[in-house]
Amino acid sequence: MRLMKILFICLMFFLVTACSNTTSEVKNQTGKSTQTKETNKATAKSETKTTEFSQNENNVASSSQKSSNVANEKVVSQTSAPSIKKTAVFNQSTIDKLYPGWVLKLNQSIKLSEHDLVVAGLQKGQGAWQTQGRVVVLQFDNVSGNWETKWSGSILSDNKDFPYYEFQSIAVVKSNSQKRALAVVAADCGGSTGYGQAIALTIDDGGASILKGKFDINEMALKQEGNTIKLSGDQQFGTHQLSLQGEQFVDSKTSSSDLSPDGAVQVNFKLDANGDIVLLGQDYLSMSVGQTIAFIPADEKTTQAFNQGIIGIYSDAWNNSAPLNLSNSDRLWKGNSYTFDKGGEAHFLLVTDEKSATIPFDNPEPTITINVQP
Repeated sequence: MRLMKILFICLMFFLVTACSNTTSEVKNQTGKSTQTKETNKATAKSETKTTEFSQNENNVASSSQKSSNVANEKVVSQTSAPSIKKTAVFNQSTIDKLYPGWVLKLNQSIKLSEHDLVVAGLQKGQGAWQTQGRVVVLQFDNVSGNWETKWSGSILSDNKDFPYYEFQSIAVVKSNSQKRALAVVAADCGGSTGYGQAIALTIDDGGASILKGKFDINEMALKQEGNTIKLSGDQQFGTHQLSLQGEQFVDSKTSSSDLSPDGAVQVNFKLDANGDIVLLGQDYLSMSVGQTIAFIPADEKTTQAFNQGIIGIYSDAWNNSAPLNLSNSDRLWKGNSYTFDKGGEAHFLLVTDEKSATIPFDNPEPTITINVQP
């Protein structure tokens, strides 16, 4: 009986153990199945994300390509668009912006290669001693549409006896290369003095301007002759022919003693030991209307005295038949020659300034007499 109980207990233990193992295996298989499903889901999700990432990359690449194309189109559009050049307009309003209070009196436009420039004369103030003159060189900026100052300087400000009064004229010539210009601006002090000043400037294509000369001139005159600008003045000044040879500034001076025109009748003279004028030829000549008489110094001493203005030439030939005298109106201030424009008898007196104080003011004895035939 006791043995039967023991056997029964053993059988029950065996059955419990077997059931427990079966349940564990089922759980393990179920767990594995679950893990497999979860793994598959994760893999699917990963593949999905990979696919989405790939698509996003394609979209980004496509977007970048589109942006690049748009940028390229903009660059091409900007490059191909022609630049718009502003039109150069120069007037008093231009001066008002750059030099308030100054008045534009005269100007000359200069075109060098691709640049527009202007040389101008400005005036400020009123009255004989309060008026100022200024010369400026301006260049136009095609992009901004503004005028820029390249050079500025006063004129007739350094002479206390003859102040600035008004501008006379401007002359401009260019080099053959069209890369440089020469501008000459003249102003005078007004009245009967005939005194003036001229400024010569070279102007390069970029607007760079250099002052080449400042000329103080009595009986000033400015004239352009072809590619040369001629400045002429009194006996001491002679003439200056200003030009550009190649790109170089050239100032060719001719003294008054060398200004004899072609075809003129020449009268030679010299100073003697006493400081008197002596002719080397006859003291009476016959000439015709339209002919020119020229007085030529015969030696270096006389030439220097003449070119320094120490020797004066006086005549009644141009003074409406009034008697010869030593007034300024009877003096030949410019050059050394005179062309007759009417018939009659004309008298010429050549005398030094020192000797002029020792002879009669009216009707002095002439050095030479000319019988002018109509």
